[in-house]
This record gives sequence, C-alpha cells and structure tokens, in this order.
Amino acid sequence: MLIYKKTICAVLKNLQTVANQIDLKLNKLMIREELINNIDLILEEILMNIIEHGYNKCTDLELKKRKVNIFLFSCRSELIIRFEDYCAEYGEVFEKERLPMSKPQIGGVGVLLVKQISDKIEYNRKNEKNILEIHIKR
Repeated sequence: MLIYKKTICAVLKNLQTVANQIDLKLNKLMIREELINNIDLILEEILMNIIEHGYNKCTDLELKKRKVNIFLFSCRSELIIRFEDYCAEYGEVFEKERLPMSKPQIGGVGVLLVKQISDKIEYNRKNEKNILEIHIKR
C-alpha cells in the first residue's frame, strides 16, 4: 500500500521536510522508532548521494528542473522506499557485495550503512531513469 508519494527538487533543503513528512506517516502506522530511524538514515544517505553526486554538475537553472520522486510503501512484512531520478546511472554502487565498515570503497560509508540496515536493494534503469527500491523488514 502506497503511504507516501512526493516529487521534490533535488536540493538539500528539501531533505528535512520529506523526512518529517515520512516520520509522521510512519508514526501513524505505529512503526517502531528503530525502524523509523533506519528509514530516515536511508532517506538522508540516498538523497544526499543523488543530489551531491548525481546532479552535482548541473547549473542552478538546470537544477531547478531536476526532480527526485520518493515513494514509501507499507506491506504486511516490510516497508519499501523507492527513489526515482534522471541523473547519471549509479547502479554499480549497489551491485557490490556488502563490505565491512573497515573497508569502505566506492559509494562511501553512507551506501555501506544503507546496505547493512536494508534487507533487499533493487536497482533498475529504464528510459534514462534510475529506480532504486530499498526493502526493510518490519
């Protein structure tokens, strides 16, 4: 069941607003605090990477046209957060096996954290659009 859908301009100032809105939805569903914190961490790390690395070469004018679609689904046994964007392809970062925190490589510590707290990560690229889904068991 879709519980949250929002399209934002890819700028850091929008991150906190989205996090607050998602937290409200998750609190209404009586999701435990630890899971909400994990969703917040995923949201922050993925959006920061999309904004800072995916759209980093955009001019201010181009950036206003750059969007990120964010969806949150609540299923019986898991929560799924989906990110859709049109920046450069980045799926290879998620294809690498999980590495210990002592050995961060391409993708940085944030991606490693996301991999560690998620149960499943799916990445697809269709029609120049990145689609990243992160699954977390409830």
